[in-house]
Amino acid sequence: MISLKKPIVLLSALMMASSVLASDIVEVTMVRKGKDYLFSPETITIKPGTKVIWNNTDNQLHNVVSGVVENRKGIHDKKFKSPYLKAGQKFEFLFNEKGEFPYYCLPHIAMKMTGRVIVK
Repeated sequence: MISLKKPIVLLSALMMASSVLASDIVEVTMVRKGKDYLFSPETITIKPGTKVIWNNTDNQLHNVVSGVVENRKGIHDKKFKSPYLKAGQKFEFLFNEKGEFPYYCLPHIAMKMTGRVIVK
């Protein structure tokens, strides 16, 4: 007699693994709202091992630079930096460390286009 116990356990494990993989990706869009450019959502909270994908849904060039903005100047902390992204282009980064990771869009610093990833 064939035992169905092992295939069912294997199928359950595969289903659980695929749901974990799907939840380990978070998308942030670059958008224009009125006269403002922004990351949406501006702040995300994720767990280690999550991939964040920034998607430029706007018709302007944007980028994603890790660091803070002080006195209208970006201070790049060298953790990640995308190239300039045209409409429809994406940039991704895998967050493995816990912490807070602020970022900004270099062409739109004056418009305060900033965001934050919190990994805990």
